[in-house]
This record gives sequence, C-alpha cells and structure tokens, in this order.
Amino acid sequence: MLLRLIARLLGLASRPEAHRAAPLPAGTRRVHLFSGILGSEAEAMGYVMPPMEGPVSDAPAPLTIDLPEAFIDPAHVQMGHGSGAEPLLERVFAGEMLLDVRHITAGSDTVVVIDEAAMGGFPFVLDDTPRLTYHGAFELPARAGT
Repeated sequence: MLLRLIARLLGLASRPEAHRAAPLPAGTRRVHLFSGILGSEAEAMGYVMPPMEGPVSDAPAPLTIDLPEAFIDPAHVQMGHGSGAEPLLERVFAGEMLLDVRHITAGSDTVVVIDEAAMGGFPFVLDDTPRLTYHGAFELPARAGT
C-alpha cells in the first residue's frame, strides 16, 4: 500500500479508467470495503462523512474528495470505529466471508462499507486513499426490500 501511495503522490502510478460496475446476479448486492487507522471516532467521522455544519452545507466528505473518480452518496456509506467496527462487519458480512473480512481488516481501528448503490449507477474507480486501504468488492445476498 505504501509504495502505491508514494507512486500516486509522485504521479507515477497509472490511473485506472472509470467504469460501470458489472451487472449483479439476481438477489445480490455489492459492497466495497475500506479500513485504516484514523485515531478517534471524531476523526473517522470527519473523514468519512460530509460535514454536518460549516460554511458549505453540502460540502463533500474528505473520503469523497480522495476518490475523485467516484460519486459517493453518503446515505449508502457505513462506518465503524473502535468497538463499533466489529458490529458493523457482523451486520454486513456472514460466515466465511466475515472471517475473511476480519482477517484483512485486523489492526485497523476504522472500517468503511460503501454499498454500490452509493455510486448511483455512474462509472467509478475506487482505490486506496491516503487514509484508508481499499480491500475490494464483495457480493452479498440482497437485503429484504432491495
């Protein structure tokens, strides 16, 4: 991750092309998983969610700014920090996938799950940000009513 970040900062990394997500099989949904060490819940919220107040009422979250090739609707973003990370993972993932996700996020104090609905069907690119590691997309059974 560090080498990719340094290459991106120096402008040496290739930039992936924005794309529309592949269609999902019936009865499934896709989520994207990030994790990192953000220090405190306030700092994590400040990075992941848009500001609740300030000079610009609809300012984007820093996470969205760090992912410029993706429109992200914060209504489809979930974040867990500290003791809230594990319950979030348990709500989203199950079985062996939950075990895998626990393993790849071990050592992080913050996990972020973005439902693909957050991109609104627009082309997007997701990758590591300066503060979070992108772990990829996971296909899950659709929730009731989705």
